[in-house]
Amino acid sequence: MSVAPHSTNATGAIGVVARGLLLVGASVVAALFCAEIVLRLLRLAPAEGVGTVSARQYEEVPGIFAPNQRVIDIQKPALPYSVRIDSLGFRGVDFPRRKPPGQFRVVMIGDSFVYGDFVDDSVTFPVQLEQRLRRACPDARVINAGLGGTTIVDEAFMMQRTLSLDPDLVILVYTESDIEDLASPQTAWQALAANRLRKSRFPLSVLYPLFRNTALWNLGLKVVATKRVQRDIATRHQAAARDGVGMIDTLRERYGAALVSFRDTLTSHGVRFVFAMFPSWLELQSQSADLTWVARFASAHAINGVNLLPALQAAHLPAARLYLIPRDGHPSPSGYSIAADDLAENLVRGPVAAACGH
Repeated sequence: MSVAPHSTNATGAIGVVARGLLLVGASVVAALFCAEIVLRLLRLAPAEGVGTVSARQYEEVPGIFAPNQRVIDIQKPALPYSVRIDSLGFRGVDFPRRKPPGQFRVVMIGDSFVYGDFVDDSVTFPVQLEQRLRRACPDARVINAGLGGTTIVDEAFMMQRTLSLDPDLVILVYTESDIEDLASPQTAWQALAANRLRKSRFPLSVLYPLFRNTALWNLGLKVVATKRVQRDIATRHQAAARDGVGMIDTLRERYGAALVSFRDTLTSHGVRFVFAMFPSWLELQSQSADLTWVARFASAHAINGVNLLPALQAAHLPAARLYLIPRDGHPSPSGYSIAADDLAENLVRGPVAAACGH
């Protein structure tokens, strides 16, 4: 039986197309592989990063980071730092979910100043505070519940999640951008929720586990994050130009209401509360208007506040010793050390003294 010429031609054409597609696919894979190698060799993008929880993990652990991670973070190659995420999704060493008898348990909540961007696990603010508190209360434990890019509305959600850990004290750390961040069109907590949803759906449910520890993937995340920050800044500037002083007053009112609600929620659960204010390196020169306002607001509403600015100024150290400038504006280990000394001194005279019998 003979094969029709047109059938043979069709089969041959399909074969040519298939080979062409295979060649294109192989070329794309090779190009991506080469790009990955170049990014890693030149350290233009980190090959791994600290991942947040999946939708399933969000229901299982109180922390916001995917459990059991060990990463050398090189998002800024000049400032590499080691990060350990414990089994409950917090930065630091493991601790039991159920509080042991006699332990004075502290949860410290805030943004990247609490999390400790660009410093190793051993010198973050929570770790250094724990070391100081143990001089007065040997069984003190400070849990690092910091998350970069957050402000008080996000931190209120984190506080609710940590109540299951039975803290004796919650410390909320205010930083310079917290009031301004309330103007963002989307909160960090909303962005994380949307991210968890995307990761749980096809195709990301398949692609994410495969590619999350590649330089290409993390470069893409960095580009997206940079664009989002630029968009948020543009939105804020437009709103500021439109509303001026009225916008500042509105944001302060929102922050103040959220701060009182934060305190009242903890009070209703029988948990002590301290509000710590950590200045930026620019505020070392003089207290900013927002820092002045928030310190006065806390005092006027009987909120136990500790302004860390005077202690940092009293150290008489250049800003480059207290912060990571010029490479970055986050505090250095020395800056955290001075802040931890001052905060611990205030706590030992108050909540820790009451709990530890001093």
